Amino acid sequence: IVKERDDKERYQKNYNKSEVAARTKYADRKDIGLDYEAVKQAALLRIAGREHKQLDIYQSDNPAEELYQEGLKDPEIKEKLKLVKNEEILDAMGNRKVDKKGLTGETKNYGFHYYTPDEVAGMKPEEALKVKPDIDKSMEKW
Repeated sequence: IVKERDDKERYQKNYNKSEVAARTKYADRKDIGLDYEAVKQAALLRIAGREHKQLDIYQSDNPAEELYQEGLKDPEIKEKLKLVKNEEILDAMGNRKVDKKGLTGETKNYGFHYYTPDEVAGMKPEEALKVKPDIDKSMEKW
């Protein structure tokens, strides 16, 4: 009984320490609903009634982290995680130099007249000299 109580105290201390670390680690995800508390609730719902799983998590080296990982398997949480990953991918792609068209089919306004290679090829030399700065800027986008 004494050993059992000591083990229980040790597991509880380990859990408390682990939970503080997890709260700190995932605090920056609060605005997107993936902070420790939100994911923990999903995890608790997933493992409710599965005593062996609860014990495995509680007795592990880092129970709060395992609980968080279990919560990430919840379908709603998975969707939020997918959205976050997609946003990161889109942010990474945002720096590309691509000529985008608006909904009306108009080309993006660069602050100068954008000339395509075909337009430049069809110009007379005198014409090209008049708009050389715009052609140079356009060439950077090719």
